[in-house]
Amino acid sequence: MKDYIARSDFIHRTISAVGSHFQLRYSEPKAIQWPRGTKFEPSSRLLRKEELDEAICKSSAVSALLSL
Repeated sequence: MKDYIARSDFIHRTISAVGSHFQLRYSEPKAIQWPRGTKFEPSSRLLRKEELDEAICKSSAVSALLSL
């Protein structure tokens, strides 16, 4: 990227491109209402497929229970 376009130009163009496809708005992280039982577990490593599948299953199960 450095060889072709300045970082600030890249960021500006990316935001402009995304803004034409999606509605962007700022939200305070603490203001987001997460479903009960949702637990945030930060990780700096890539997850294995099995771990991703497990997280999806848990998320789907919680969503199903909350919709009852």
